[in-house]
Amino acid sequence: MNNIVDLLLKIDANEVKMPTGEHEMFCKKLGEKLNFEIKAIDAEVVSEISEQCIDMTGGEFREIDTYKLKVKTIVEGCDLFRNKELQAHFNVLNSDELVKKLLLSGEMDALQSAINGLNEVQKEDKIEEIKN
Repeated sequence: MNNIVDLLLKIDANEVKMPTGEHEMFCKKLGEKLNFEIKAIDAEVVSEISEQCIDMTGGEFREIDTYKLKVKTIVEGCDLFRNKELQAHFNVLNSDELVKKLLLSGEMDALQSAINGLNEVQKEDKIEEIKN
């Protein structure tokens, strides 16, 4: 355990940051290939999003609104959809509506998956590949 403490103490606290990446895909509604800048989502925010998407009618679990979960994850993990100028240009009232306006269901799935991928545990073989 001391090895972990020693290792962590060598890391500059100001250098700790959330992972970011890019996700390129062709958006059929737009007829364009777009490169989305994406970011990992803080664990607490992921939990809050999940809680917002659970239907607890009468104090009992009913269902998870998977569409809402997908859209909220995309909005949180891709700042593009929060852009007020884009929202106005596409005549939508908010980020959620912009996601719906621009992306098909499968495209939403792919973007959500890419965002979630930034939050996943990195496998040992990938770590070795990165080191080499």
